[in-house]
Amino acid sequence: MRTVSLITAAVVMMIFATVGCESGTNPPPGDLRERLARALDPVDAERATLVRDEQRTSLTELPTAWLRGWLMIDVLHRGAQHPLRFNVALSDEDRAVVLNRNPEGFNEVVRDSAQPDAGRAADVARTFLDTTRDFRKWAYRVESTGDITWLPKPDARQAAARDELIKRFADQIQPPEPRPVDAGWAMVLWVVDGTELARHEVTVAEDGTVTSIAAVVASALPVPDSI
Repeated sequence: MRTVSLITAAVVMMIFATVGCESGTNPPPGDLRERLARALDPVDAERATLVRDEQRTSLTELPTAWLRGWLMIDVLHRGAQHPLRFNVALSDEDRAVVLNRNPEGFNEVVRDSAQPDAGRAADVARTFLDTTRDFRKWAYRVESTGDITWLPKPDARQAAARDELIKRFADQIQPPEPRPVDAGWAMVLWVVDGTELARHEVTVAEDGTVTSIAAVVASALPVPDSI
């Protein structure tokens, strides 16, 4: 019995020693909030301060399974005057790139670290439009006319305009359908930008980089122009 006890004790000690070595060589990742704030300090000190405000600033990781070496994070600060929102990419080496109104920055992040196939190309295109949009206006992607936030209490003229727009675009506004083109995939996405409806011709290259050509196809939509 004593021999068995000694053997058991030795095994337990070996397990703890192994776990301790593994913990020493693979430390747990740092706190995301502080990592992001430190990375933003040399880029945008004001945004870094907002990130550190745990009480009023939320961080949401965006689903980017196709992206290697980076996280994309949606930052929402609920300030006393008005909310402030921005999207930022954070590398494994703790480098930050603010993405809003920065398509070049998006492409810098995804180039060679995203290699989407045809099935993922639509996800890359969606993420491009979502993260590079201008939060100074209320802008959002739509994949059906039912996704459009119409005025809740339209007058007769506004209701007629809404119905006409739904009739006109119901068959056009659809989820993106990537089609092969030279060294990538092309597709159409739709964005409500303020009171305008824009059609985006988006191309996702094999290295993940994105180009987008937008055309306004309808103006003066009967929609709220702010949240």
